[in-house]
Amino acid sequence: MIRLTGLIIAFIICLSFVKRRQIDYKNNTVVWSKERKLTWDDYWGKPPLTSKFAAVSSLDIKYKSKTKKDTLFYTLINKVDKNTSWVYPVSKKSRLLIHEQTHFNILELYCRKIREHISKMSINKKEYKQVLARSYANFYKQYQQTDSIYDKETNFSNNIPIQEKWNNKIDTELIMLEKYSDTLMIKMLK
Repeated sequence: MIRLTGLIIAFIICLSFVKRRQIDYKNNTVVWSKERKLTWDDYWGKPPLTSKFAAVSSLDIKYKSKTKKDTLFYTLINKVDKNTSWVYPVSKKSRLLIHEQTHFNILELYCRKIREHISKMSINKKEYKQVLARSYANFYKQYQQTDSIYDKETNFSNNIPIQEKWNNKIDTELIMLEKYSDTLMIKMLK
């Protein structure tokens, strides 16, 4: 009887593992992680018939907040949507994939800048939603400007020496803001 109970428990554990893998498989996003780099397998979208771009990474930031008593819980996640990210098959080169990864890294850098900014602010409980929205909008605008400069200076990955400078610059800045890499922030409100 004990052996049968053990087998049933083992079966349930295996079943839950299989179910978890199925859920992961259906996931259509890649959340930024220093361990998990983009691959061309993350680009599920259908490329347009014509485009000036060889690939497009559909990047997004999701944020939500809630309070409990005088504590703010703030989540900020940087992700790529696989369904709307695309690449022309003939363009699947490692140099271009590194370029796309750096786009993803630039957005992560600005997520960290937002987290740093919010962590240093004194926020009133009554106004926290407006303060968070303004901070997000301000840094997102800065991100868009930086991302545009990045594409222009690297000529969409074709200027290899400048591309390498950008890769190193963003990697260095990410390390400098490592303290703000956690997607969940907890902050006391006044």
